[in-house]
Amino acid sequence: MGERQEQLQRQLIGVWGGTFDPIHNAHLRLALEIKQQLHLAEMRLLPASIPPHKSNYHCRAEDRLAMVNLAVQSCSELMVDDRELKREGPSYSYDTLIEIRSGLMTNQSLCWIMGSDSLVNFSSWYRWRELLDCAHIIVVQRPDYDFPVSGEVGEFLKMHQSFELGDLQASPAGKIFCTQLRMLPISSSDIRALLKDDRSPQFLLPDAVLDYIKSHKLYHP
Repeated sequence: MGERQEQLQRQLIGVWGGTFDPIHNAHLRLALEIKQQLHLAEMRLLPASIPPHKSNYHCRAEDRLAMVNLAVQSCSELMVDDRELKREGPSYSYDTLIEIRSGLMTNQSLCWIMGSDSLVNFSSWYRWRELLDCAHIIVVQRPDYDFPVSGEVGEFLKMHQSFELGDLQASPAGKIFCTQLRMLPISSSDIRALLKDDRSPQFLLPDAVLDYIKSHKLYHP
């Protein structure tokens, strides 16, 4: 194996899936901090088409994707992965990771990013234990959601948790790394509520995204 291939295999690819309904500055800031703290070669934002755990979403997948694309235009460190919107049916993380992994070199490290609120209910995910066969899992602590210490998920975390970033580069998958990052107090639901009340959410999300929402009359009663 050449030096160039070895360098590529040590690079970390990060993927963060979500509804982004709409995407806002807290999403973007957190994605950027994850990329910089974990020294990721790529940080991909992956809009979900039909999220299995969320029955309510408020605009078309095409609009959510357009807003994510607009949001990252001014940040070269973030990129968009639209593969879930090209698949029919629910957006299962396991299927997405299998597809992403198929496009990487065998030993390249892949990291799936989730919040501690998702980890609490992780055992309800489709083929949840097998996600570690495809990727590492990066868990970001969210307010009011501690990392589980007991039960099925707590035991799974104890078995696979790593406290060293170097472990993520040393193997392509299989570790869980928990971290705390800056969490801006912004939510998509708050933005939707402001728009529904005909109040401006300016400065909570990129201007380009707000312009798109206005021009397409999204989230209005």
